[in-house]
Amino acid sequence: MTIYALWLANFNPDQLIIILAHKETMAKEIFGRIKLAYTELPNWIKEPVDGEWNDMSAKFKNGSRIVASPTSENAIRGQSASCLILDEFAFVEESIAKPFWAAVTPTLIAAPNAKLFVSSTPNGTDNVFYDLVQRAEEGRNNFQVEKVIWSDVPGRGAAWKKNVIETELNGDVDRFEQEYECRFLGSHNSAFPIRVFEQMKEDIKEPIETMYDGCLNIWRMPETNRVYTMGIDVAEGLGKDASVIQIFDITELDDIDQVAMYYSSLIDPTDFATVILEIAKMYGNPVMSVERNGIGVDLCNKLYYDHNYPHFVNYGVAKSSSKNFRPGVISTNNTKAPAVVNMKTWLCNNWAVKIHDRRFIEELGHFQKKTNNVWCAERGHHDDIVMATVWALNVLHRNLVEEYFIVEEWTAQKLPIKVYNKFTYEIDKNFKSENMHKDIEGYRVAPLLFSKTRFNLHMGGPFDEDLLEASREELELMGWQELSW
Repeated sequence: MTIYALWLANFNPDQLIIILAHKETMAKEIFGRIKLAYTELPNWIKEPVDGEWNDMSAKFKNGSRIVASPTSENAIRGQSASCLILDEFAFVEESIAKPFWAAVTPTLIAAPNAKLFVSSTPNGTDNVFYDLVQRAEEGRNNFQVEKVIWSDVPGRGAAWKKNVIETELNGDVDRFEQEYECRFLGSHNSAFPIRVFEQMKEDIKEPIETMYDGCLNIWRMPETNRVYTMGIDVAEGLGKDASVIQIFDITELDDIDQVAMYYSSLIDPTDFATVILEIAKMYGNPVMSVERNGIGVDLCNKLYYDHNYPHFVNYGVAKSSSKNFRPGVISTNNTKAPAVVNMKTWLCNNWAVKIHDRRFIEELGHFQKKTNNVWCAERGHHDDIVMATVWALNVLHRNLVEEYFIVEEWTAQKLPIKVYNKFTYEIDKNFKSENMHKDIEGYRVAPLLFSKTRFNLHMGGPFDEDLLEASREELELMGWQELSW
């Protein structure tokens, strides 16, 4: 690129060569190489400099000019470049890269002889650079792909590769493949391989219905006799992080399906509690995992104590008998890391989860594993959808699943093969009689629609036949509460 840019400016009049990099220091470095190459040319072949010769630009007597700059949305707006060089384009923030690309395309079309170089180390799959490379390899654009990998450099062999992986990358083979073999991984430090993202993109589709002013996308409407799980991540509603509800159908564990997702960065946590209960009721009050950290404390208390939600996951907390009991999912390194690994197992190893919302893929591409086994979003990105998914699937972890479901069978790796809703399973098993379907004032009575307390559901054993004769008011006086199904 350096040689071409210098040749174009030196031997062709009135050319504008623009060099853009994701940082100003990189743009200066590339321009510095061009200046070095120019000084090494013999004097008789050099086009004289015309006054302008600094760290970011040079102008020649023939009217040609070379300019270096950091990439920005308006970096070349209004200019007709003869040659445009975009360096480390995969590392330009998407908020800049997408509008920049939209702006640069008409400029290049207007100059049919213009040349465009786009170079970068891979940096995930959710960026313009990845899309350009994929389309070029599939013959869907006019770019030609050239890759330079570690073995193209003379003197580098298997011993060199081993040394780099062990000493520079702390044994991270995926990182080596990205940095030295031009392999597109999920993100800079992602543990999610490229094939997962490619598979998920095939499952992306439009929802069949939207609700709550477009915040709730539904891909499959609620069905009776299906088993659902719900994961929730809550935000403050200030337009930054988002409050997310993720719902999966886990009836068939080899075909876990995203059926609905709520996403809003503006909803107030108090209003969010109402939305959660309404959507949960739609899907039969599934097992619900709510992250308790930060703003989630009040939400968990409201759902658990104020609304007595019957299928509430308590994870990473003290036992219910403790005076320090805190309902919900407490996210610490000891709870979050195994939960993420569990999601990876179902997502990557079993190929069992179908995700239909593109925003999950975008977040997963920037979901990193940092030092000390800490998982979080890459700086400048969000992980609200990912974490809602993590908690929704965490109830399938072998250490939790039997607490909330009946497990029919296990794999050799101690993964559940088939689960049943624990409450309805016990009812079907122990109370199959006509008496169980007796109507009282227009709806079916305990134990199908009533629970004794928020901690203990009536799931079997001796059943007091007198309850069948009780009115709704009498049942409520005895402490039974209606369940929504």
